[in-house]
Amino acid sequence: MNRILIAEDEERIASFVQKGLRANGFT
Repeated sequence: MNRILIAEDEERIASFVQKGLRANGFT
């Protein structure tokens, strides 16, 4: 169960980081 939650969390964090990088002008 915890692994699934962690996987979803990592995916959410990854997309969040990508958005942040794009906002800062990184590609």
